[in-house]
Amino acid sequence: MPQKDSYLKILKGNRPFLLFLAGQGASSLGDAFQLIAVTSLLFTMTGSGMSAAFGVICAPIPAILLSPVAGSLGDRFNPKGMLILLDLLRAAVAIFFIFRASVFVIYTVLLLLSILNVLYNPPSKRLIVGMLDRRDIMLGNSLLSGVGGISYLVGPVAAGYLVEATGTEAAFIINAASFIFCAFMTMLIKKSSIKANASPHGRVKTEGIAEGIFRGFTYLNSSASIKKIIVTCTVMSFGIASVNTAFYPFAFDVLKVTPKGWGLMISVFYGTSLTGMLIAVLLNKRMQHSIYKFVYIFLFIISMVWFCYGATGSMAVVLLLQLVEGTVTAVCVIALSAQLQLSSQKSFIGRAAAANELLSNGGKLLGIAVSYWVMLRYSPQAAFIVNSAILASFIMYRVALRTGGRIRHS
Repeated sequence: MPQKDSYLKILKGNRPFLLFLAGQGASSLGDAFQLIAVTSLLFTMTGSGMSAAFGVICAPIPAILLSPVAGSLGDRFNPKGMLILLDLLRAAVAIFFIFRASVFVIYTVLLLLSILNVLYNPPSKRLIVGMLDRRDIMLGNSLLSGVGGISYLVGPVAAGYLVEATGTEAAFIINAASFIFCAFMTMLIKKSSIKANASPHGRVKTEGIAEGIFRGFTYLNSSASIKKIIVTCTVMSFGIASVNTAFYPFAFDVLKVTPKGWGLMISVFYGTSLTGMLIAVLLNKRMQHSIYKFVYIFLFIISMVWFCYGATGSMAVVLLLQLVEGTVTAVCVIALSAQLQLSSQKSFIGRAAAANELLSNGGKLLGIAVSYWVMLRYSPQAAFIVNSAILASFIMYRVALRTGGRIRHS
């Protein structure tokens, strides 16, 4: 079936996936409102862009310890029921932002939401596989990225104006409501429309959590293709988290952005997921045959963008660089996410996603530490340049391994 027909098949003929897509789009819109509101609130309370970065990026990090448990639970229970429950819990927790009693309370709510997000990821990956044909996995991930891009194209700018006009409460209410809407959309998905491969298999149903975690890591350790994907995602996460950590003080303390300006920057960066979706769709067949060739090219572009961040103080140039970085990052995430789903056995999809999240978040934690160390001694711009060098070195190493392997086999 031609690629265009597959795309139309998902959009027109797959009602369960469209419901899921609508729910995820609403959830992403709520996330955009939360990001702007929390960042603005923390900056107002502390007067520091670095403190805002700590709250948004660092506070959720301890939740990574739950990733192995999340993967085992995600493969053990019905994904639809888990997602509905988790969305309702996320709505209940998110509403506590309104009370904004202290910085500690905000950090605590962010941590609780992060725990629920960690639990959410594995069953969502399984549900996607259950609603789509194998050949449509890449296109489905592209659509999810595109819908998220649309939400972040509109959400941050709207949230910036809303926060400046009325304060943060309305933005937090919108965020909580988005989770409820997402749960409702998932509830409308008929169980009969989800393929059997999304349901727990015999041994998965009966095994304990500890046994499930052990079997999951044993399986992942035996798969060279999955390990390669996870290593690449971990290095990406290291750099992205490190650069994002430096970007908050860079934006608020160096560029002196307002909530409106911050909303514009977030919209430009995350809104490019829509552009990334279009590129991923156009390159779908080519990337399926040589995915790492494209991934390494795009990662090199990202490293060059980070270097340029370190050499400019112009808002206009930064927005242009964000446009490039966001687009190629979205394509990499779409490609690697689809490849992980396609490379994993059906009964291990949740645990593969959780292992990837565990190690990627470990990379984020290390990246954040490196970024703070560099910023305390030098500047946010120096952190950008350091991460550019690290990512470029990783690409050269992987390309050298790939080239060396070809020479040995020739």
